[in-house]
Amino acid sequence: MALAGTLAAILLIVTLADYRDRGAHHIILREDAGETLGFDLGHPLILEDGQVQLSWQPVAGAETFQVILFGHELDELVRLEDGDRTTLTFLPPAFSELPGSGAPILWRVAALCAGDEIALSPVQILRLP
Repeated sequence: MALAGTLAAILLIVTLADYRDRGAHHIILREDAGETLGFDLGHPLILEDGQVQLSWQPVAGAETFQVILFGHELDELVRLEDGDRTTLTFLPPAFSELPGSGAPILWRVAALCAGDEIALSPVQILRLP
């Protein structure tokens, strides 16, 4: 009985949090695998002053964008509003929720119209400077 419960728990964890690194630091969450996500992310840039610059493609009908930063267990750490721009630059130490320098985190962008999500980007890995 305990073995069946353990196997069920493992299956649930794998189903909810399964992600695969495709070698290009691009992660596909199982929940997203069958969806049309709508847009792609650019490669993160680390600027000379230690700021991180993230970019993404514009999305038709989007009024605003939110950048969502996740921990390694897919827990949301920070959600940054960016208006209608398709780039965001931030200094990681400004956010106490983020892990220290060199730590990998995950990020994605949500496109919104009238406050509703209309598209989500895939998730990518970002190593903090």
